[in-house]
Amino acid sequence: MIAYVGSPERVFIGDALIDQGYHSWTPDEAARYPETGMYEAGISLRDVVIWDRPLRQQDIWPKLAAAQKNPGAMFMQTTFALLDSDGDQLIQAGRGEVVKALPMPAPKSSPESLPSPLPSDSEAANFFAVVQELRELGTGIRINEETTRAFFLNKYFGALGYTTLRDIAHGEPAQSGHFPDYVLKVHGTPAIAVEAKALGSNLGTKEAGQVTGYCGTLGVRWGLLTDGRFFKLYDAHLLSTNIDDRLVFDLDLTDYQSAEDFDISIWSTVQMLSKQQMQTGQELERYAARELTRRILTDSNSATLKALREELANQKINLSPTEVAALTAEVLGG
Repeated sequence: MIAYVGSPERVFIGDALIDQGYHSWTPDEAARYPETGMYEAGISLRDVVIWDRPLRQQDIWPKLAAAQKNPGAMFMQTTFALLDSDGDQLIQAGRGEVVKALPMPAPKSSPESLPSPLPSDSEAANFFAVVQELRELGTGIRINEETTRAFFLNKYFGALGYTTLRDIAHGEPAQSGHFPDYVLKVHGTPAIAVEAKALGSNLGTKEAGQVTGYCGTLGVRWGLLTDGRFFKLYDAHLLSTNIDDRLVFDLDLTDYQSAEDFDISIWSTVQMLSKQQMQTGQELERYAARELTRRILTDSNSATLKALREELANQKINLSPTEVAALTAEVLGG
């Protein structure tokens, strides 16, 4: 694990090993570290090394593979996953060792070139295996909706833990007479409405409106629109009439370079939809809140940024809407 101090410093300051993953504090931990009292949970570390000198983000980030997908180093979460190679480079640089930029990952090639083993987590491994089947078809392949469901969607949802009649409903009628293709349930209660399309189908505004409409009828917050390759999740509880404003994430399940990259780039998001995670739904709610906050604070047309721009003007700092949005994005990047 790499420790990072955000804006305005934007520096990496040390490394450590995770002793225990995210968990509620034990009485002993709460007693030993009273400063954690404002939080109910967190991670515990061991073998902590504080570097002699902070490492500036701008000096190392462009050398990392992570810069390809996140060139601005926008960290919107408390924890951010990195490839092992990136972590090694950060530790080397932070400890004063010579670091050379590693070659960037090769362009995507055939599935046979992907390294093994599969992700260690059983759910992740099962999901990953299905995605590899999809990659074997290549790009531009279209299959009908029934085949998409049978060979991909049913397997995805099974890997996510929805395996019994109590967990998943197929074509369950809604009061309007229309019905989603799937309803994923937790403790028998609908949690996610799913609109399924054939592989390669358009997943646009009309289709998004279908799934959010089902959510409204069923009283479900989350709506998933998918063609087997793309997962587009919508938050139907948001009041915006613009369907794009309700989009929580838009994932291309095949957009990864290796099994390790899949774990970081794809599974870390997909797993929030699992039956286990949806027992509380807290991770997904936090993720949706972060994304909404990011959108509000980086949209030059938002009322929030308009108010911020006016407040800056009151302090004799005059910036355009675009400049305020860029500045806010820079601050959030820390």
